[in-house]
This record gives sequence, C-alpha cells and structure tokens, in this order.
Amino acid sequence: MEKCKEKGLIIYSVGILIVTFLEFILPYRPGILNIILHVLMFSKIPLTFIAILNLVYKNKEAELANPVLAFGILFILFVVDFVSNIFCMFNFYSADEALLKLDLRYFFTLFVLEFLIESIAFLSFLIKFASIGKCVIWAGLSACIFIAIITKGEGEMGEFSRLFAIIALPARIAMQYGLGCEVADMKIQPDVETEEVK
Repeated sequence: MEKCKEKGLIIYSVGILIVTFLEFILPYRPGILNIILHVLMFSKIPLTFIAILNLVYKNKEAELANPVLAFGILFILFVVDFVSNIFCMFNFYSADEALLKLDLRYFFTLFVLEFLIESIAFLSFLIKFASIGKCVIWAGLSACIFIAIITKGEGEMGEFSRLFAIIALPARIAMQYGLGCEVADMKIQPDVETEEVK
C-alpha cells in the first residue's frame, strides 16, 4: 500500500497503457476472450484508485485538489463503463442491428469522455507545477489524438490526424510517465498542526 501511495501515478500510467493496448488488439468474442476483456475493463478502476491514492497522499496543502477531482470523475466513468458492459454484453451478439449501433455509439462516447477527463487530470497537474510550454505540449498532443479518435482515421482529414496521432501518442505516453515520476519525487510537506502539538 505504501508503494501505491508513493508511485500510484506511475503504476496508473504504465497499467492503463497495457490495458488500453490489450483492449484494442483483443476481439469481442464469446467465451474466454470476453472474460479477459471484462477483467481488463475492471482493472481500470483499481488503477485509477491507486492514482487518486497517490495524489491524495501528496496533497497535504490542497495543491493537488483539481487533479484529485479529475481522477475522481475518471474513476466514476470507468465504473459506469464496466457496469454498462456487463449489462450490454448480450447486445453485441444480438441480431438487432439498431441496438448494436446504439451500444457502439454509447461506448464510443464513454471512451471519448474518458480520454478527455484523463487529459484534463494531467493538465491540471501541469498547470499547477510545470511551465506553460509543457502545458501547451500536453494539450497539443492530446488534441492530435482526440481529433484522430473523432475522425476515426477516415477521409482526408482523418488520414492527417492519424499521422499526427502516431507521432503524438509515444510523446504523450512518455510525458505521462514523466509526470508520474514527478509526483513520486514530490516532497511531503509536514503537517503544521501536528508539529505544533508535538
């Protein structure tokens, strides 16, 4: 538990990368693959909780209140995503094409929201502790990937956005990991009231 408090954001950054990658390469199929995908979806919940635990542990003077709030919203979104998948999983094997399309739109919207909230969570940390340059770089990288997600790589604009996303994604991953390291290295401020009592 102590390690989670110290390095929770690093664990989240690495864990969420692995989970997202596996979600993209594993197809939706009945049986063991479906179970694996649901386990991966569920794993986002404890990963986000670990990140919150890390930020709360470092948040002695409310300096990380905004990132904690953003990760709290992300935590709720992941819970909604997981529960919705449990309730809707039979629709993926249904003959009702309209119902399937509705499910796909719903989960795509959730995915977009999760990406946006995660971007805001890290940006709120950057705004507090990093330079304007880092904030602009993070926002730019996130915007490139967001446009690629929205356009789905289709059409002329989609091709350009996909190319920018391929370049932006590794840089964003490296930056996210670096932010996790910065949080891990932050010094805990002593509790003044506790010190006075002593």
